[in-house]
Amino acid sequence: MQRYIWLAAIVMCAALIIPQLLEDRLLGVVEVYDTQSENAADSPSKRITRIRKSPNGHFMATIKINGHKTQALIDTGASHLAIPQSVARKAGIRVRNEDFTVEVRTANGITSGATAFISNLYLGSIHIRNVKSLILKDEALSQVLLGMSALNRLGKITLGNKELVITPR
Repeated sequence: MQRYIWLAAIVMCAALIIPQLLEDRLLGVVEVYDTQSENAADSPSKRITRIRKSPNGHFMATIKINGHKTQALIDTGASHLAIPQSVARKAGIRVRNEDFTVEVRTANGITSGATAFISNLYLGSIHIRNVKSLILKDEALSQVLLGMSALNRLGKITLGNKELVITPR
């Protein structure tokens, strides 16, 4: 009897999670746009970057890693910028199998990652250099996670109901 209760619980969880995963895949990336800062007179080059919430409730953005354009999920729960190995390769970051020595705890369990520094990262008009990141094998990570190692350096982040606003330092 207890086995059937566990099985029912697993089936219910899958019924709740799988539709959300499919929705995430189908909805894509939301718009990122720059607006002039409220302090434009003080700093004409300072721009605010706004990221609208996607219909699935996530904040996603197009970023550039070493000049390679890719999509990223804004993830305040991720300690580092996390990059799938195939995306890292396209951005000119090479890691070898023996480089995967860092234990990484993900929503899908424990895996290994390789530490790398990103020379140039762009989000909208914001540019940061030498961002610590973790490269994960593609089977462990399907998309870039813009985690706190990058978010902390982007500037002031304000989270609203429908958008995330980044004011560069």
